[in-house]
Amino acid sequence: MMEKSKFRADWLLKKDRNGHLMSVRASRHSETEVFCKLCLCTVDFQNKGLHALLQHSYYAKHKKLASDLLGPKQMVLVAANPGDSSETIQSEYPGSSHSSSAPVIKLYSLKNAATVSELIWVMKSVCCNFSASSCSGIKETFDAMFPGGVPTDFSLSPKKMRYLITDALGPYFQQMISDDVGTSFYSICFDETTSVEDKKELQISVRYWSEGRGEVVSSHLQTFFIGKADAQTLHEKIHTAISRANLPIHKLLMIGSDGPNVNKKVHRLFNENLIEMRSHGLVHIGTCLLHIVHNSYLKALQTFG
Repeated sequence: MMEKSKFRADWLLKKDRNGHLMSVRASRHSETEVFCKLCLCTVDFQNKGLHALLQHSYYAKHKKLASDLLGPKQMVLVAANPGDSSETIQSEYPGSSHSSSAPVIKLYSLKNAATVSELIWVMKSVCCNFSASSCSGIKETFDAMFPGGVPTDFSLSPKKMRYLITDALGPYFQQMISDDVGTSFYSICFDETTSVEDKKELQISVRYWSEGRGEVVSSHLQTFFIGKADAQTLHEKIHTAISRANLPIHKLLMIGSDGPNVNKKVHRLFNENLIEMRSHGLVHIGTCLLHIVHNSYLKALQTFG
């Protein structure tokens, strides 16, 4: 007579045919049965042992439930330590660790963990001026350095890195600038130049007094690639940048450019708009808002010591 199989705890540490750990979707029910948490049924393994559990994971109903409930986008409740910079996930999830000290319950998904990891690396690349091509093969590099420590859905390519910078991070940091400007008056600086690819490039920055930081802040606002750089085009692009950043146009203090004779018509167009809107135009200290102020400050130092 064939000996009946009995439950073994190490079965729960193995992966089923769908790539999921047994412990995620099954638990011990008796010496000869396990309980499937997805199908809400018991599986008898006394005749086939582990093979019975693997076979059950291949049924159509179970595969559909596993795809929905154990997919990377599914939010799950997990234990995490208070103060962790990222969620500390239970040991059955890839790239996770678990601590028993005062856990709190948080919502977590593997897809979110992968996205957060990608954004962290993209911001690191921007701060260190890494090229987009530097992220090619980065997942394989991390997997070799930290086996099991990288979210399974983590992926980066030069194209995806550029997308995350411009479409994911860009609006977020632009909103931070908008919130920081608040109701303060601000100045707009622009510089039109020709790039190494022989394209007209317009760089726009904003300078304002930050109440939160207690200092004057200068931040990049937006870059435009333009076919021509006449005054009307520059005026429209600068106005577009101000609108996209949700900056109040009536708080515009002055327009600065890279020289005293650069596109005086741009200043005139903004001045006319503001006079019509608020009855007084731009503050006039010359087109370059740095040199005049710096020279005046230097003169004061020479006079008063």
